[in-house]
Amino acid sequence: MITIIGDNGFVVSTTVSLTDIAGVAVGQSAAVDVASVDDELAGAVSSIGILNVSTSSTPSYTVQIALEGVEPNLLNGASAAVTVEVASLIAVLAVPTSAVHVTDATYTIDLLKNGASTSTEVNVGAIGSELTEITSGVSVGDEVILADLNAAIATTDTATNSGLSGLGGDTSTETHTSPTDLGGPPAG
Repeated sequence: MITIIGDNGFVVSTTVSLTDIAGVAVGQSAAVDVASVDDELAGAVSSIGILNVSTSSTPSYTVQIALEGVEPNLLNGASAAVTVEVASLIAVLAVPTSAVHVTDATYTIDLLKNGASTSTEVNVGAIGSELTEITSGVSVGDEVILADLNAAIATTDTATNSGLSGLGGDTSTETHTSPTDLGGPPAG
């Protein structure tokens, strides 16, 4: 919600869940989208609440965004979509987050080396919903294997269908096996 503060001063109030609040700090940059304004508005986190304001079982906390240099056509109480920049890096090596595998505290990615898939241990930095920073373990030019969304999933399913026990029902078992030759990783 947008609140007008004095002459040409605006604050956007939003809530952030308990799982995300640790990444938010006063002074971080924020981008605000408002339906009544064509361009994205710039702002910064100006305060973070310390009390749970959620009415559900998932705690959330109030975060205030002070808008910078805003046009006066914002209305008090208008809704807005807020994105807070919790990390920003320049000139880093990154891979799609979906390519990173985690087992216990070990991060790996699959690389294509000499035509074969090789699991490679990596160290990670910033992790986002789309990209993950790789600080060591791979180099620029290495071929990272991603999922082939058109390939069948290799599984063996066994299903048992039973009639009612003791009432003359029929019991049968079916086994379904997916193709074994999936063609390997996509050529790149």
